[in-house]
Amino acid sequence: MGNGLAVKHEAFLSKADSLVLEIVAKAKRRDESSLIGESHVEWFARNGLLSEEEETRRVGFVTRAGPVAAASGLGPHLPDHPHGTKWSP
Repeated sequence: MGNGLAVKHEAFLSKADSLVLEIVAKAKRRDESSLIGESHVEWFARNGLLSEEEETRRVGFVTRAGPVAAASGLGPHLPDHPHGTKWSP
């Protein structure tokens, strides 16, 4: 991938989901693992787990609708960190 990724995770999919992933990857001429990684980043962004800067850099646009979404409490955050900052456990 070229982005310094050094951690490998395993995912278990049903046969049907695996087939769909394979078909989509072939149609997009992409690696299956890159599609899975991209879907995780989009999920993190949709659930407010990335800062707006990270969303813009990694997804290409901000998935939250400004202050309204931030006030709604999307995603977990540390009490001493305001919304829109990187979440950490």
